[in-house]
Amino acid sequence: MNIIHYLKQARRSANLTLQDMAYLLDMDFSNLSKYETGKKQPPARVIIAYHIITKTPLKKLFKYSLLGVIDVVSSKTTSLITQLEEEITTPKLQKRILALYEVLNNIGCLQDINEQDYDNKSE
Repeated sequence: MNIIHYLKQARRSANLTLQDMAYLLDMDFSNLSKYETGKKQPPARVIIAYHIITKTPLKKLFKYSLLGVIDVVSSKTTSLITQLEEEITTPKLQKRILALYEVLNNIGCLQDINEQDYDNKSE
């Protein structure tokens, strides 16, 4: 399920019409419809508003964006570590490499959280 389905599902679960939501967000009905049908990508402002109005967790609404960012940052971080480890080691370079390993650790924690969420839903 992608963000579009979560937005529509959240709104419907809150018993709000598309017109109601557009009014609450102070935006044009047709633009909001485009977000819910996938014709346009919703900006963060809209996603956060859905969270506030419908109490849908931000983690759920941002899930697919988060996964894409995790993949890119993880790949780039690993690549940069490899490049830096091939250079002559200096104290400053060692600090950078340690910081990059911490980035990978942070990403690992985020992935663990997503896996726990998935495991809890499948029980």
